[in-house]
Amino acid sequence: MLNGDGNIVWGPDPELTALGESQARIQNSLWKTEMAAGIPVPQKGYCSPLTRAMRTAVISLDGVILNTHENVVVVENCRELNGQHTCNKRRSKSYIQDEFPQLGIESGLTEEDELWDANKRESWEDVKRRARHVLEAIFVNDPGPYISITTHAGVIGAALNVMGRSYYALPTGGVLPVVVKGTTRSLSS
Repeated sequence: MLNGDGNIVWGPDPELTALGESQARIQNSLWKTEMAAGIPVPQKGYCSPLTRAMRTAVISLDGVILNTHENVVVVENCRELNGQHTCNKRRSKSYIQDEFPQLGIESGLTEEDELWDANKRESWEDVKRRARHVLEAIFVNDPGPYISITTHAGVIGAALNVMGRSYYALPTGGVLPVVVKGTTRSLSS
């Protein structure tokens, strides 16, 4: 609930640490090595609106898919669990536009963070609902077979749960390749 302890500032929405930047550079190098070996490259990326995730996307996807602001899009619902923890209160839309001009921003992103609440922590069910919404929107709107999502452990865990996968403790700065087959179900009248 605090913004820091007098030595370290962790809220609101802290910058990526030097270690995080190093991890993102390692990801970028790995992408380029695997691309040279023929790995399929994502056509589109989605990213949390929190600074540490956006900075990770900019570093790790540079020269991979980050060609225009249309290639990687900031999506509100890709953010980490909302509420109480000041590190998860996002900065303004204007800040995102100014600081990350190479990223697109989904329509509907509000200027100020209207989801974060200092007095209430988001429930696991709420996070799963958000993750499901993101996955459904990707399946409906994204024609590419390969995508990248730069987000946080809580959202990754929720997305895996929604897809019927078991929990995976992804380390900070880690990458998790997931193969997903989407199917459309018809609803009977």
